[in-house]
Amino acid sequence: MRLIVPTLLLSIVCGTFAATALAQGVPAATLRLGDSGAQVLMLQQALNQSPDTAVAISGIGSPGMESTYFGAKTLDAVKRYQNKYRTQILVPAGLASPTGIVGPLTLAMLQKGASASAIPAASATTSASAVVSMSPAVATSTSPINLYIAAINKAGVAQGYASSTLSLITAKILATSASTTDFQAQFFKEQQALYQKQVSIEMSKPLAVRILDNILASAEHFLMPDTAQAGVGLPFGGFVTYSNPFICDCPPGVTSIFVALPTPTPTSNLLLDYVDGTEAFSWYTLPALGVATLGTYEPGVLSCVTYVGDACVPVPAVGTITPETGSSPLP
Repeated sequence: MRLIVPTLLLSIVCGTFAATALAQGVPAATLRLGDSGAQVLMLQQALNQSPDTAVAISGIGSPGMESTYFGAKTLDAVKRYQNKYRTQILVPAGLASPTGIVGPLTLAMLQKGASASAIPAASATTSASAVVSMSPAVATSTSPINLYIAAINKAGVAQGYASSTLSLITAKILATSASTTDFQAQFFKEQQALYQKQVSIEMSKPLAVRILDNILASAEHFLMPDTAQAGVGLPFGGFVTYSNPFICDCPPGVTSIFVALPTPTPTSNLLLDYVDGTEAFSWYTLPALGVATLGTYEPGVLSCVTYVGDACVPVPAVGTITPETGSSPLP
C-alpha cells in the first residue's frame, strides 16, 4: 500500500504534466542520448531559448535548425541546463553532477520555463547585448559585475573575438552570477579548508624540518625554475572585486577568473586568470573577494575556458597569474 499510493499520485502528476507540456511545446517524456523524434525537437527548441544552454551556435541544432536526434551536442546542452538549475534539478535528486538524462525534474523545470513570461528571458538577452555593445569608456555603472563584463569585452575586442561570441559569454556570466552565489561561497569555504589543512600539516613538522624544507625549496626554485612560467612576468596589484570560478567550465576546469580593481594605475584594473592553489605567498586567499593582492602575470596566457554552444572557448583575459603572487585580507 505504501508503494501503490505514491505510484498512483506520480501517475496522475505525470499525466497532468504531459498534457500541459505538450500544449506548451516542451517535451513530456524522459529523453536520453540516442533518442529521436518530435520530443527531442521540442527539447532542443527549449534549450535554445537561452544562449548558455543552446545546443549549437550555428548549423544543425542551432536556433531555427533544431533536429529530432538526441546526440552529443544535445547531451552537453542538457548537462549545462541541469547545472544552471542545479538547485531545482540536481539537489532534490541528490546528484552532485548533471546526468544529461531528461527526467521528471528536468522536464518540470522545462515546463516552468515555458510557463513563465517570455519577457524576462528577452530582457536578459537584451541586457547582455546592451552590455556587450557598450565600450568600457561609455559604461557608467561601477558595480563589480559590470566592470568585469566591460573588461571581458575590452579584452575580447582586442583579441579579435566575434561580437556574437562575446554576447554569449556575457549572457553566461550574467546567468552564473545570478544562480551560483551559494556555490561561490561553498567554493571559497573549500579553498579555506584546504589551506588550513596545509597549514596543519606544515605546523606538525619539527621546526628544523620546516627550515630545511624552505631552504631546499628556495634552492630548487633558483636552480630549476618552473619551465611553464618561463615567459616574462608583468607586475600587477590591487583588490579582488569580482571573481567567477564557474564560468571556466571546460577542461581543465580548475581556473578562476577575476578582476583586480583598486584606484586605476598602470598595473591595476586587469582581467586575469588564476589557477586555483598556485598562490605562492601570504594567506592563500585568492580568489576571494575583497583581498589585496600583488604579484606578476604571464601576458597572453589564457587558462580559463568556457562552453559556448558546443565548443570550448577561452574567456578573454590579459594573462594568467604566476605563482609569484601573494595576498592579504588587509590592504
